[in-house]
Order: sequence, then structure tokens, then C-alpha cells
Amino acid sequence: MMDDLTFPSGEWVGYYTYQAKPTLFPMHLTLNFADGRIQGAGIDNPGAISIEGTYDAPSRAEWLKR
Repeated sequence: MMDDLTFPSGEWVGYYTYQAKPTLFPMHLTLNFADGRIQGAGIDNPGAISIEGTYDAPSRAEWLKR
């Protein structure tokens, strides 16, 4: 597996929003980017989450948060 330097694997801290609410909701993730796939886990405002998705370096990443 090749890790992509555009999307470094490891800890990510940020926030998410809802379209109808201006509030920033914090989240803490541990993500692995390799061979065009994203996998990870973390914690956000209701609790534990898992992440699965894809990326296309240098500028696009998409995932589902469950």
C-alpha cells in the first residue's frame, strides 16, 4: 500500500456543519489514506463514528460517516 502525502494518514481534528445551522460541531478522527481508499474512526457530537471512502489526489476526498 502507498500512503499519499497530499492526504496524510493519522490524526485529524476539525468540525462539521449542517446546512440549516451555523454551529460548528467538533470531531476528532484517525484516518488511513492508501491506494485511493480512506478508512478510519473517530468521535463527534453524538459519539463514536466510522469512516469509509475514496480520494483522488491532489484535491478530492469523499467519505461516509456512520
